[in-house]
Amino acid sequence: MSDRRSSDERRLLDTRRRARERKRASNETHTVIEIASADLRAVTLARSGDDATDQVRVMTLRWRIEAAALNTETGLSELTAALKELAEKNDLQT
Repeated sequence: MSDRRSSDERRLLDTRRRARERKRASNETHTVIEIASADLRAVTLARSGDDATDQVRVMTLRWRIEAAALNTETGLSELTAALKELAEKNDLQT
C-alpha cells in the first residue's frame, strides 16, 4: 500500500470493483489468426456492449505467392506483408 494512502481509504469488500470492471475501456474485440501453408485465416469477434448481437468476421488471405517456403527471405517478406494487411483490415495494433 502507498505511504500516502491510509488503511481506511481502501474500498470495503462490498464496494470493491471486480476484475472485469477494472479493465481499460476497449471495444471488446478478439481476433484469432491461423497461419496455414499458404493462407492466413482470421476470425474476429466484436462484442456489443448493449443487448445488440455480437458480430463475427472471417477473413482468408493468401500469403504465399512466390516463396518456396516460409524460412526463405521471400517467404518471410510475403508473410509479413499479409500480416500487416490483415492487421490494417481488422484495426489491430502493429
